[in-house]
Amino acid sequence: MRKSSIIAIFGIILVIYFTTRLISITLMNEYIDYDEGTYLLMARLINQGHLLYRDIFAVHPPLYYYILALWLRIFGDTYIVGRLLSVFVGALSVVLAYLVGRELRDEKLGLLFSLLLVLDPTILRINRLVLHNTFIEFFVLFSMYYLVKYQKTHDIRYAYFSLALAGIGSTVKFTIIPYLVALYIVLVLMSIDDLSWNYVKAGIRTVLSSSQVFVILTLYLLLAASIVALRMAWPSWITRDIIVLLGIHPFSKVGHKYIGGLIVVSWALLTIYLFNCQYVRKLAHIFVQSFRNLKLLLYLALAVLVPKVAIEFFLGYAVSPEYIHQTYLLQSSRYFSFAAVFELVSNVIHDFHVGPHELAYMFVPTFLLLTFLLILMLKDASLDVNYTISLLFIMNFAMYLLLFPIIPNVRFLVPLFMVFYLFMLDTIISSKGWLTSKRLAAGVAIFLIIISMTDYGLLVNLPQGKLDIAGGIYTTKLRRDASLYLGEHQCEKSYSVNPMNTYYLQLDTVPELVDSFGLLYMADFPPEELVSSLRENRVNCIILSTWMEEITRRNSDLAELYWPLKRYTIVNGTPIFSESYSRGDFIVVFRMVDIPKNLTVVSSNGKLVLLYNLKEAIEIYPQAEGQNFSQRTFVQNVGNGSFIVRWYNADGGYTEANLLLKGDYLVVTPKNSTVDLVLTFDGVATNERGDIPEPNMSENYLNIYTNGVRFYAMGKSLSCKENIIYSHGANSLKIGVNFNRS
Repeated sequence: MRKSSIIAIFGIILVIYFTTRLISITLMNEYIDYDEGTYLLMARLINQGHLLYRDIFAVHPPLYYYILALWLRIFGDTYIVGRLLSVFVGALSVVLAYLVGRELRDEKLGLLFSLLLVLDPTILRINRLVLHNTFIEFFVLFSMYYLVKYQKTHDIRYAYFSLALAGIGSTVKFTIIPYLVALYIVLVLMSIDDLSWNYVKAGIRTVLSSSQVFVILTLYLLLAASIVALRMAWPSWITRDIIVLLGIHPFSKVGHKYIGGLIVVSWALLTIYLFNCQYVRKLAHIFVQSFRNLKLLLYLALAVLVPKVAIEFFLGYAVSPEYIHQTYLLQSSRYFSFAAVFELVSNVIHDFHVGPHELAYMFVPTFLLLTFLLILMLKDASLDVNYTISLLFIMNFAMYLLLFPIIPNVRFLVPLFMVFYLFMLDTIISSKGWLTSKRLAAGVAIFLIIISMTDYGLLVNLPQGKLDIAGGIYTTKLRRDASLYLGEHQCEKSYSVNPMNTYYLQLDTVPELVDSFGLLYMADFPPEELVSSLRENRVNCIILSTWMEEITRRNSDLAELYWPLKRYTIVNGTPIFSESYSRGDFIVVFRMVDIPKNLTVVSSNGKLVLLYNLKEAIEIYPQAEGQNFSQRTFVQNVGNGSFIVRWYNADGGYTEANLLLKGDYLVVTPKNSTVDLVLTFDGVATNERGDIPEPNMSENYLNIYTNGVRFYAMGKSLSCKENIIYSHGANSLKIGVNFNRS
């Protein structure tokens, strides 16, 4: 290719990169920005003089935090500036991807590899957020560049550079460590002697043989028959719950890791048998040569350890002896070996079988690359694999998906996917015979169309709430409204379960409690002690919002862990600002008064909600001319138990009411005489005589039985239809608790 053409194409790739990364960079999404808020808030606290691991509980190595803190100090302390750090480093990664591909084969591979990383949906998302993963991407690509240089020149210095860069990357986040171990093994096997490398290449050909499709199919057919037979012959909880066909069956129990290990061992034995592998003598030779080259192995290990230990000692262990425990030991207990590959496959099957299909968006590049490879195999194209990259892929697959206890979240598997992409692109481009330039161009065009559609969905449809992917499309608006309110009603010291609220609202907080998820879920910090710490530190404002509600709804263990904090906040706090949307996005700011109460009001799901004993009892919203005002609701405390509530309809119109909350009752006074108030509840209503009221009858008093409690509603013109009460006209409505159990 001409140099001018290469520059032009790469320029277009960079334009695509910056366009996709900067579109809507100001938008926030509470469903996914807990980590962003944690890192931004920790960086701010570092700039205020606090130290990680001593003053701040942190579960990752230190390098990223301090780079982020320096970046914010230089360019400004905002989340947009923090995101621009990821955009900048991601752009460097695009350049590195081109250099890796060019060094490995030619400019064509370099351009395709860089373009794939620019368009990959997972990398697109992480490059737009304040996350470690963009730095992991950078260090993996940088180390791969020197690995390829070492393959071409056999200059041992390049091997040291490659490992040193991966070692530095491991001071950013632990999820690069499986890649680091895989890289070390590859460099050792490349360096000991030629015969060992020839043995390794023979093993690569066996593992990557197209016949492996039939090996795996054979294994799973045998396992399917055996599992059914076992359950028929020996019905028990073991054969029902533990001995399952992993990959198709979800990985849901700890005991499944043993089945996973058994499947892996069975595959290895079946491969050895079917391919007639003579491996004992070859393995013995490799081990002997490794021991004969112990000095080289030691130097390679030191290339990793020297920069890693230097950074982590001075920024981590020297600061606090808790460093190793917080960053490494706690992480090791989050998952299991021999589990990730089976959970990953079963999750993809689940996405298509149960849905929503959109959740499989991060696998679109993988699906396409495998499709092209299968077409080449069916066309009997000659494939010329690069053994270094092939071995790096095999080792990364083994480390990430089999041996290391890495949760199979694609964001944590970025190094594996990048190595896989390079391996696949290089293999496809290397094919001879059927794959002409025109067919390659057609394949690239199809790839670009499909992956561009996927990226369009992420960049345009997801922020608008059009996809079945969790997205807080109103997060930015909620936080801006809360910021305006808190600008006039200051909190001395605050705490939010989602640190992004604390960071964005620029609130003073308790440094050691920033990461509540890490403390409660990973460090087994007692929830009651978290509440005690908030009391001791005189936290007078607590913020509850979408993130906590969503994770506690999905995970019963987390619901139990966060319950004491939620109970303390609602019972001992008064909501001073509350806003929500009908989709479920919400934020509530409580001012802690330490006066326990049972009755309170908040905005939830676009309506005014009366809470009693921490449970939602009654929903209240206006109705006018057949139109509900329940799209958005916000409530502001104006003091002395008085509130102003504003309800919005889907067209943006609104109506207001004054609220008065006193002890065991609430008075709602609409400001608009043309609206009716609607009360909905899960229960039944009766009139004063104890009868079910007639729908067309006007009442002044109704009993409401819900959640095992009897409430009353008093107004001038009330009507009831099943579990809905209407208060007609601009009449004050009083709702209270009778305290007599139903």
